[in-house]
This record gives sequence, structure tokens and C-alpha cells, in this order.
Amino acid sequence: MFSKIVYYSLMFLIIVFFVEGSSYIVVERYLVKKGIIYKPPLNDNYKNYYLNRDPLLGWPYRDSIVKQERDSSGSRIIPSYPDPSDQSCVSLYGDSFAWGHQVVNESAWSNILSKLLNCRVSNFGVNGYGTDQAYLRFKHNDVDKAKIVILGYLSENIVRNVTQFFFSIWWQRT
Repeated sequence: MFSKIVYYSLMFLIIVFFVEGSSYIVVERYLVKKGIIYKPPLNDNYKNYYLNRDPLLGWPYRDSIVKQERDSSGSRIIPSYPDPSDQSCVSLYGDSFAWGHQVVNESAWSNILSKLLNCRVSNFGVNGYGTDQAYLRFKHNDVDKAKIVILGYLSENIVRNVTQFFFSIWWQRT
């Protein structure tokens, strides 16, 4: 009787060890590499990101938005209406297309729209933002009093919106 208990206990431990080992190989070695299961990178860059990230929007860093050409309201500098205290008739939110990445302030579509409408069009776009971040930036922007708000949207944002582990997959490729 005692030898059967020892035998079955030993067999149980061997099976558990085999299942755990197999699970580790499948999960850790295969699913993480494919990006199906997220394993956060533990290096100095990630720690630095986590310590300096915007607590609401994630990124960019708190100070990096200021380093872009923005006025005191947080909008892109609008040369045709440079005073941020002027009431905006329209405000823009979104990613780099809303921002006008790689375009000088005079040629940005927010400045051109300001000239066409004869009023200030504030541009609160941020390079690389997803729809959720742009919306949160709009929702929590107490400075913006515009009656019309445009949310810039690019079809690529669909992928950004549904891929919650986009950063981890990108991180592993670099």
C-alpha cells in the first residue's frame, strides 16, 4: 500500500514537471517571440521611459512636447495667429498628419486653414499618437476653448488602435 502511494506520488511529480517544462518552452520560447504573449523588456531604456512617461497619455515624455515648436497653450506655433491668447475657432488633434510632421510652421495645414478661416486654428497633434491618445489629449486640455474640433485620423490608426502590444513587437525587432 505504501509503495503504491510513493509510486503514484512520484508519477504525479514527473507529470507535473513535464507539463511545467513544456509550458515554459511553448510560452517563453515560442509565443513571446511571436508577440502573442507580452514580455516587457527590462533594460535601462524601458525603465527610463517608465519613469519619464506622461502619466495620462503614456508618451511622449512630459518635457518632449515642449521641445517641439509649440506655444504656451501647447499648440503648434501658428504664424498667421501667433498669440496663443487669441480665441481659436477650430482646434486639431491627432497624430503626425494632424501635426504636419516635416512641414515648417508656415506651410502646416493648421496655419493655412487659419488664413482661410481668418481665425486661429490651434494644432494639438503629436507625432505617433493613436486615436485614444489624441482623444485623451482633447478631453483633458482645459486651455482649448474652440467650438469646432477636428480629430485627424489615418487608416493606419486602425492597426494602432487594435494592437495593444505594438510597442513590444517593435521593441523586439530593433
